[in-house]
Amino acid sequence: RINFTRIKRHMKENGGEFMVIVSVGFDHAVIRDAEMEGATLIDIQTLIDILKIHREYALSPFDYIEVLRQHGMINSEKFKSLKDKIAYQEKLVNRSLVVLKNLDFKYRNIDEIKGRIDLYCEQKHAENIKKGEVENLLALLSHDLLKIVEFEGGKYSLRYIPTSARERLKAVIRAFCVNL
Repeated sequence: RINFTRIKRHMKENGGEFMVIVSVGFDHAVIRDAEMEGATLIDIQTLIDILKIHREYALSPFDYIEVLRQHGMINSEKFKSLKDKIAYQEKLVNRSLVVLKNLDFKYRNIDEIKGRIDLYCEQKHAENIKKGEVENLLALLSHDLLKIVEFEGGKYSLRYIPTSARERLKAVIRAFCVNL
């Protein structure tokens, strides 16, 4: 049995914005009550799944708020938004690697780079990367923090061989992890 009135009073006294209740399972009547009362219910296995996602991908707390503000029972379908964000993150990482694979030490403009990437994607039967996205990825890779790509005179050039570029990325990420 869940005393929603007491939980709401506790929320009000402590400035809570939403209520989440975790248990090994919930009766159908409790699920209906939770939907009416604006509460979120999570069973232990679903919580474990969410924690596994967090351990591997460390999403923002704001991403979890989207899930935890859904009323009623949370199941894998209701945290699909988290899985979508992970898929998008993985897609960006993979596309960054495609950009790196298609750069060399010769300075090239965006159109040349985009052409190389288009050919690569066609040969690998991979989804094309839009020009704007290539520009964004190049901006990231050429940022002062990484400096994997050099930007000069409107052209880009690789500063590291691809395997060393990956090691550079790992080193920067490791430095963040060690110093946090």
